[in-house]
Amino acid sequence: MIDPLTTDDRNQLIQKWHSTLAGTGFHDPERLRISGQRLANEIETVPAISQIAVNPLLCAMICALNIDRRGQLPKNQRDLCNALLDALLHRRDAEQSIPLSHFAAPLASFTLDQKKIILRKIAYYLVTNNLSALHVDDADSIIGDIIKNYSGFENVPASEVRDYLIERTGIIREPVPHRVDFVHNTFKEFLAAERFVEERIYRPLAANSTDASWAPVLFFATASSHEKYVDRVLQELITMCGAVGGSAEGRQLQVLLATIKAYAVAIYVTPDKRAQIRSMLKHVLPPRHLDDVTFIATLGDEVVDDLPAVPPIKEEHAQALARLLAQIGTPCALSKAAIFSKERRKSVIYELLDLIEPVNIPYIKSALLSGTPLDFYLANRISRMSSSDGLEVARALNFEGFSLQDYRFLCGLNNNLERLKLRGCPVTDLSYLSSLKKLRYLDLEGSFVTDVSFLSEITQLEDLNVNRTPVRNLNSLAFLERLRFLAIWDTDVHSLPKEIIDRVVKIYTNSIALREELPEEKLMSAAQASRLF
Repeated sequence: MIDPLTTDDRNQLIQKWHSTLAGTGFHDPERLRISGQRLANEIETVPAISQIAVNPLLCAMICALNIDRRGQLPKNQRDLCNALLDALLHRRDAEQSIPLSHFAAPLASFTLDQKKIILRKIAYYLVTNNLSALHVDDADSIIGDIIKNYSGFENVPASEVRDYLIERTGIIREPVPHRVDFVHNTFKEFLAAERFVEERIYRPLAANSTDASWAPVLFFATASSHEKYVDRVLQELITMCGAVGGSAEGRQLQVLLATIKAYAVAIYVTPDKRAQIRSMLKHVLPPRHLDDVTFIATLGDEVVDDLPAVPPIKEEHAQALARLLAQIGTPCALSKAAIFSKERRKSVIYELLDLIEPVNIPYIKSALLSGTPLDFYLANRISRMSSSDGLEVARALNFEGFSLQDYRFLCGLNNNLERLKLRGCPVTDLSYLSSLKKLRYLDLEGSFVTDVSFLSEITQLEDLNVNRTPVRNLNSLAFLERLRFLAIWDTDVHSLPKEIIDRVVKIYTNSIALREELPEEKLMSAAQASRLF
């Protein structure tokens, strides 16, 4: 069996797939490169896509589908599954004119609908029997019962049809000898749902709505366009919920959640059903678990008014509520997020970063202004900041560990900044910081800055740390008459202008050539460097 792709593997496959396509000469290479980058980002951020792009075949098919649709991939799993099945079951062979001479002649005219009927029945059998795979004999029995009704298939062995479906579609496979399963559970769930809708079977779906293996089938079914069927399923779920008083618990809560999720994905809901399910929302809000957030968020502002006026006491509940507001992402949700104004729990703040400008989160603003380093995982989570509101009075700011790559917003400060720490930040160009004329202390350790010539304009600079950076030349520092302490450990700086050596009080370096050149009293110890920087 093939292990699922890691994020790095997936991104590498996407890049290679687009590079290979560029080599055919039929597409613009630069457009393909950009298309590949956008697709990698979309897969990373859209769960409906990332949950399917788990192996090389499916990832490659998503790449092809993305090109075919000019970058407009379906945003929900139902439409994505439908498009991928169309490509895998029919278009791949038809468009590439792949020869099928080693299969029985009727299989050359095997239609998309004929293939789907078989796969739906196999998927339905697996779901209703709570199986993840079935024996080849059972698969052949299902196939045989169907193809006997196909014109021209009277003499085609069921086993040959099975082999064809495994070899030519990639939808089902034989992971171990004599066992057949689907290449991805989502295809099984989608095809089984189509069978349930086709046969108008709804009670078993509702009855098993709290079973993890049945729930996705239920949601695919209620997302179908068969309005009468969807109405029957929703009514069955509402009946199972019964009269809810107070806070729902146990199985009743699970049925409620399943009902609301089915409602969230349904494209057809009658006004009476909408009103009934809407009245149930208050029993599941605020969400108690992160797993419940995504589908509730699809209801948007519809749920915001039912959310509490104060943050939940339990951290897991508060984190789930913060994520819900972030995923809804509307002005109404942003307004409700004001309940977290005094929040200090890091897991909750982590979620709020998708909704609120970091500098507008009191905990983060306080840390920035006090110079206190944020927790690494929280700091690393901050990759955007476009506002400097409230930082105008700052004399010291600490962005250690932030994922920000652009600090131009600092140029809007009233030139009061004296101390700036950008340690470990993935920034490469800071030339715009030359406007910070009052800066006395600058820590760039572990950043990606290569050119510090802009520092010649910051004439008040006294302390500079460029440890573990790609900096090679510090000649521009010769103009800094106030420079006292310089840290250049683990850099390619092996010589300094005489003006710098004469002027500075201490230099922290592990360059053998430089240590031999410097007077002993100029060498800074590790302990001194630690205290200073």
